[in-house]
Amino acid sequence: MHPMRWTASLLILLLVASCGSSSPAGGVDGGDATQTERQAPDPTVAPPASEGGGGDGDADAPDVANPVSSGDLEELAERLKAPNSTQTEQTADDGMISTTYVSNVTVDGLLGYYNLRIPETGLEIYSSEFADGSQTWLFAEGGDASRFGGSVVIGPGEGGTSVVVTVTTGE
Repeated sequence: MHPMRWTASLLILLLVASCGSSSPAGGVDGGDATQTERQAPDPTVAPPASEGGGGDGDADAPDVANPVSSGDLEELAERLKAPNSTQTEQTADDGMISTTYVSNVTVDGLLGYYNLRIPETGLEIYSSEFADGSQTWLFAEGGDASRFGGSVVIGPGEGGTSVVVTVTTGE
């Protein structure tokens, strides 16, 4: 994906996330932006696991020893699917997949989930920002924004927590 298209896609996602905010600041116009530190995972939210207790080769279970293959957008998108969620929209373009979910897990619960889940894919978080009730992570191979990676944006939404997962080949 061309760098300009990647930047435009990211800006659109950030705008969508800020529109769902219930904060009077609205996001872009001087809201309270702070860097987040790694949150302890919410014990009520676990990465998808098999009903047999793990270890049985369940494709949804996190597999740190087997990171996502470089450029495998479908696998990366599936591994970053929001827990306890319903997919509401998906857009696919050459080298990019963007999926929107509504999850019944709180923003706080998803903070811990994605702080663990993104590194489990073998990709590196190079930016993490919390502003106006929404969290954005940017991640890529080796932390290089021009490579295989993407973003996850979570925030309050209608009917639950809104989650937008965008993955790109970085080309």
